[in-house]
Amino acid sequence: MVADPGQDFEGGAFTTPELDGSSSTPEFGKGDALFFVSHKFHNVRPVTAGTRNVLVAELWAGPSSRCEHRCESQDCALSGCELAAAMP
Repeated sequence: MVADPGQDFEGGAFTTPELDGSSSTPEFGKGDALFFVSHKFHNVRPVTAGTRNVLVAELWAGPSSRCEHRCESQDCALSGCELAAAMP
C-alpha cells in the first residue's frame, strides 16, 4: 500500500469472499504488502474520499494455463473448473 488509509483516503477496503459466505477484510497500512494467490476472488470496496494508491505485481511460475480463472487445471472447461464451481 502506498497510501495511508484514513488519511489519504476513506473506504476502499480490500476483501475476499470466503467459502462459508463470509468476507475477510485484512487490515494493512502504508508500506505494508499483501500476498495472496491471485486466482482467489478478491475486490476493493468503493473509495468514498481521497485517493487510494497501490502497487500491484503478479508473479507466475510453471506452465501456462488456458483457464480464464487461472486455476491449476491445464484443460479447464469452465464447467469443470474448481474455481468456477466455487463462484457464488
